Amino acid sequence: MKPWLLLLSLLYLAPPAWGVEFLVTGEFQGEIRPCGCSKAGERGGIERLSSYFKTKGPKGWLWLDLGNFAVEPTDQGELKNDLFYKLYRQHRLFAMLPGPREFAMGKRGIAKRRLPFLLTNHQGELAYTERIKHKEGWQFFGFLSPELLSLGVHKTDLLEGVGAFLARAKTLRSKEWRGVLLFRGNPKELELIQGSGLFEVILPANQAKSEETQQLEFELAQQKFFSPPLQGQGVLELNPESQGAGRVAWLGPQTPLDPTWAKDFAQYDKKVETLFLSSLASQAKLGDKRVYKGTGYCVNCHQAQGEAFEQSKHAHAFDSLEKAGRAHDPDCIVCHTQGYNKGGFLSTELTPNLVHLGCENCHGLAPEGHEKDLEYKKNRKPVTQLVCKGCHYGSHDPRFSFETAYPKIKH
Repeated sequence: MKPWLLLLSLLYLAPPAWGVEFLVTGEFQGEIRPCGCSKAGERGGIERLSSYFKTKGPKGWLWLDLGNFAVEPTDQGELKNDLFYKLYRQHRLFAMLPGPREFAMGKRGIAKRRLPFLLTNHQGELAYTERIKHKEGWQFFGFLSPELLSLGVHKTDLLEGVGAFLARAKTLRSKEWRGVLLFRGNPKELELIQGSGLFEVILPANQAKSEETQQLEFELAQQKFFSPPLQGQGVLELNPESQGAGRVAWLGPQTPLDPTWAKDFAQYDKKVETLFLSSLASQAKLGDKRVYKGTGYCVNCHQAQGEAFEQSKHAHAFDSLEKAGRAHDPDCIVCHTQGYNKGGFLSTELTPNLVHLGCENCHGLAPEGHEKDLEYKKNRKPVTQLVCKGCHYGSHDPRFSFETAYPKIKH
């Protein structure tokens, strides 16, 4: 071989220079945009994330996602999934670890959208899913714990455990490249994988159930780990040369909305309204089987309490939806009406007595003749923090305090 050809072949086979920044997201949980109920929770959303990527420029970073973006495949859920799919494609997502939400769509659901799924410990073949990827001097692997796809006595046969995963990863690892792992599993699995020494960088998914309990930074066996925030409210920016150099770029009001998405969201809102109105037509055929009676029924006797309640924001909760143009969005209606999808609110026209919040939202259903029912009085649903947290949770109201809020509505 001629010397110049030998040099060229060596340059081609050698891994590229290090220095790329990892931009890590995950756990969007179907949140395509902030709900708008709280200024303090005004973070994240597709429009802000798109704007963020545009400010980063086209080079010098890799976008990695730890999964769980998908929504259950209802008609509205599929509209959301399509918006995420466009976002991932538009901003060159490099790799995604599919999470339980993606697997909940089934193999057909995963195959429906050609995303760069990365999963090393799957058994058999998955459409558009790679076991290993290479880029910028790094080898990328993905591990999803079999526990997360196992329910009760039903155990998954789709995924390998830690032992088989490490054996497979060891055969795939190259000394020429450094290893990165996208991880979703329990602390014991993480500790075993960390102890293998196969990966210079491990990126664990944020698996907290709420924003109040999430850990964006933690230590395990004297190693520091970083996770991106829930619901896409920020991006983890990580210098892979040092896991101690991670930070979260929060996507708050200071991050502008990308105007190129305005048309997409206008179309989404219109389609959601069409779905909502068509569902009303089908429910009308079933007849009226409302179990919620509405505030008017209660204030016939509880007049003083009713007058006090009328002065609260709860009594006018639906007004904010109409002002925001979300009066036909089921995701929002559920916390701004009485008994939506539970034998209560249908629409402002069909059930005007169940618009806004009412007595039964907090105190439970009021059965006929309950004023003479001593057992009902004894067992009446108390207004507790848990009741309030049904709506006042996470980004909907991140600064909510039951101790502060309850005295303001007590009547």
